[in-house]
Amino acid sequence: MFITIAPEKIVRTDEIVGIFDLDTAQQTKTAKDYFKIAERQGKVVMTGTELPKSFIVMKDGTVYLSQYAVKILAARTKYVFK
Repeated sequence: MFITIAPEKIVRTDEIVGIFDLDTAQQTKTAKDYFKIAERQGKVVMTGTELPKSFIVMKDGTVYLSQYAVKILAARTKYVFK
C-alpha cells in the first residue's frame, strides 16, 4: 500500500517506521540529536513549500518533513496499521 505524505510525494506504507509530530519531537534532546545525524547524512527531505508539521521516518533512514499533520497522516494509514 501507499500513502500520500505531501502533494507530490507518495511512499510505501511498509517502509514507514513511524510518523511523528514535529513540534513535540523538537522539544526532546533525542529527536534533536537524531535530526542532526540525519541532516549530516543528507537523509532529511523537505516534501513541500509549506511549514512542516510532521516527519516520517523510513526504514532506509530517510526523514521526510511533511506539511500534513500527524492526525491526517494517521487517518490515511489507519486501515494499514491496525
